[in-house]
Amino acid sequence: MKILPIAGLVALFGFSGAASASSLPLNQSQPSRSSIEEQRIGAWDLLVKRLQSVSESERIEEVNNFFNSLTFRSDRAAWGKEDYWASPSEFLNRGIGDCEDYAIAKYITLRRLGVSDDRLRLAYVRSLTLRQAHMVLIVEKNNGEQIVLDNLTDNMKAPETRKDLEPVYSFNGTGLWLLERGYEERRIGDASRLTHWVALQQKTRNNEIWP
Repeated sequence: MKILPIAGLVALFGFSGAASASSLPLNQSQPSRSSIEEQRIGAWDLLVKRLQSVSESERIEEVNNFFNSLTFRSDRAAWGKEDYWASPSEFLNRGIGDCEDYAIAKYITLRRLGVSDDRLRLAYVRSLTLRQAHMVLIVEKNNGEQIVLDNLTDNMKAPETRKDLEPVYSFNGTGLWLLERGYEERRIGDASRLTHWVALQQKTRNNEIWP
């Protein structure tokens, strides 16, 4: 993922050691890749069903933890491309993905769980620790407080306390904003201007649940 200058936002927006398998008894075969993929997709569907009956705070925390359990890999390693935005199904099928894959999967899952779009922001930031571009999901809770869902940590903190992140842009299903320091927003357009985002929405309309 690369930090983009403001001028390149509309045209290019979208960011243009592995564990070994557990040992098994000799009389057991290792699960096929397809069965593991199906289990991850099934676990996602079960998660959404189960979280219908819990508090919103629990929903947010469990969604964050669920996707953070997947393995980070660069787009080049995961998809063989410099920049690729995966749908949640693609992310779960592979079990690996880049930071935007985590953020998008959390966004779509929370939308499935009834969190309104105006309370969600996919935020394009710069990680000062990693010295590279990064994407997180910012969620406004029922009480108006905002928290950051980040694949780098399970701890969900207010955006302004994340001194390791430098805000750049944010967007949701409809809007596009420039983020000032302190995460103050200035609307600069519609999300339909973001080519990667539009492509992902078109790709997922037929196989993902969008409210």
